[in-house]
Amino acid sequence: MRINSPVRWSRDELSLPARGGQHRDSRSCRLCGFNSMNDCLLSAMAGEQKLHGLVQQFIIMAQRAEGLQLLSTISQLLEAPGVFVFGEFVKLDCIQELADGPDDAYFKLLNVFAYGTYLEYEDQLPPLSEMQKYKLRQLTLITIAEQMQHIPYSVLLWDLGLHSQRQLEDLIIKSFYAQIICGKLDQHRKVLEVDAFISRDINSQVLNRIISDLQEWCNGCNCVSAEINWQLSRLDQSRKHHLSTQQQLKAEVSNIKTLLTSPSISSLKVEQGREQQGVRHSHHHQLALMSYSGKVQPAPWH
Repeated sequence: MRINSPVRWSRDELSLPARGGQHRDSRSCRLCGFNSMNDCLLSAMAGEQKLHGLVQQFIIMAQRAEGLQLLSTISQLLEAPGVFVFGEFVKLDCIQELADGPDDAYFKLLNVFAYGTYLEYEDQLPPLSEMQKYKLRQLTLITIAEQMQHIPYSVLLWDLGLHSQRQLEDLIIKSFYAQIICGKLDQHRKVLEVDAFISRDINSQVLNRIISDLQEWCNGCNCVSAEINWQLSRLDQSRKHHLSTQQQLKAEVSNIKTLLTSPSISSLKVEQGREQQGVRHSHHHQLALMSYSGKVQPAPWH
């Protein structure tokens, strides 16, 4: 069952909270006849427990019944006010045995109420009473609400097998009061705006599809996770390489500084300086000799 917030009703709009819903303010609570939000929620919980007890009574009756009595129990269940879930009842062994027997039509009818819609009802199935038709239309309304949030009247009229807007709005308003759907009727746009609704039974096919979708989602998450881990591994390797390069560079700088400040390097510098001074002195001496030899004139010989 889904948690919802109610909407308000004026002349053209009606809304009541779906069973198990939450009110937005105290005014909404007064619309339902409750003095506080807690009173409303407690009433909803009490209603859920009461309906669960009613379903359990039908389960006990079905387990003890046989033949026509079992078929009568099925019909009573389909007419029972407020009962909109049948999955637990369908799974009973005595009900499953109907699928392969002469009364398989009742098994199919029960499955239509549990998982199907009004348009899926076939003439070869047992005839429906007016109360059963009304409940099947309400169940179909829930199914449509699962698929669309803003539902045109034209879609509702077709799927519910109704022929007038008045019939449709009466059905929706009573569904609001039954607390199986919460929303707003927009008569001007001819649209039902859905806020929340109760859940229906889920058959094995839908459940398998949900499992498949979840498995596909998990596979996608695993692929994304693997890609992220690969990128993190690359970043970690790049970080380690960067740190290693920095350490090598610092070590080389440190070694160079040590060599430059060592005594052997200092003495070597002194010797190199002396050698450079000796070279400069020799060079100046040669220049002086050349200059002096240029001034001396050889004696003439006659």
